[in-house]
Amino acid sequence: TLELGRPREPAVRESVMKLVTDRDRLNAYCAAMNRPVGCSSTTPYEALGKLLRLQKQVNTAALPPAIRVCTDGWTREDFRRRADLLAEIEGLVGEIGNPTANPFWGSKRQEYLPRDRDLVAEAATAAERALADLVERCAQLSEALSGRAIEDLHALDEALAMGEVLTSRPCLDGIALRHHAWVTDGERIIKLLSMAERLSEIQKSRQTQLVPEAWRYDLKALQRIHQVLERTGQRWYRHFFPSYRKAAGELATLFVGECPASSQKQLLAVVEDLMQAQAIDKELQQADELLQEVFGSRWSNEASHVSSLKWLSGWCRCTCKSLPGSCLGTCSIS
Repeated sequence: TLELGRPREPAVRESVMKLVTDRDRLNAYCAAMNRPVGCSSTTPYEALGKLLRLQKQVNTAALPPAIRVCTDGWTREDFRRRADLLAEIEGLVGEIGNPTANPFWGSKRQEYLPRDRDLVAEAATAAERALADLVERCAQLSEALSGRAIEDLHALDEALAMGEVLTSRPCLDGIALRHHAWVTDGERIIKLLSMAERLSEIQKSRQTQLVPEAWRYDLKALQRIHQVLERTGQRWYRHFFPSYRKAAGELATLFVGECPASSQKQLLAVVEDLMQAQAIDKELQQADELLQEVFGSRWSNEASHVSSLKWLSGWCRCTCKSLPGSCLGTCSIS
């Protein structure tokens, strides 16, 4: 050992500096753990101890999420005062039970004085009479709806909806209200009636201009005439085209009087109305079986009937969609 010589100073100095640094860090950690947090007079060391004690009491590693409250400015006295209030609330809840099960749950009154007892008793008596009257009226409504039971608020809502529907119902003679088409094809039925209404409008507007055979004229011929009028009708030299002269000649046979050859827009409008009328008529013929099933003998594509059937269809569709099938089955609607 004597032969090792003098120690190397740089290595010793580095070791001493490291020890000093570690000592200062440990001292700072200990000081931080034992320094009160803010105004609370509680150190982190005490807070960690209380947290571990709570975890053992609830027997779980993760505590329930705490309500976010700014406690930065709380003193120890503030914390104790709030803790006492919380203990008082906890004792009250333990005494009265679940607050949501309390009869006064939801009440916004913050005070109840002895003089209020009579007012509350009077209001409760009035509510009891109203409830008894409601029960009696529910029984009457149930009897009116062919004995459909009203046992809860949901059934009452359904019964009230049925009552509103029945009091506003139109004449349903011959109408198949329970037909499934009101639910599956309700929009199509209303669309068909709108088409029938449009057909009546076209026929009425052209009744004095066109001969009856015009409504049954060949559709392909009408399409050809329409193409010729669109292509050459607006040109001043259109009469030089054989196709135009042929189309104008065919179209002239469909008018009762003289064909308005000078107004090409009017001719196009006439041809378009005829093509639309044939398309609507074809659509109505294809749906005639469905319309006969839902409207019975009341089905007619005349304008006077279509407008009333259109309103009636809207009522039937809304009724069948808003009321369940069981309601329609237990209620005598026809």
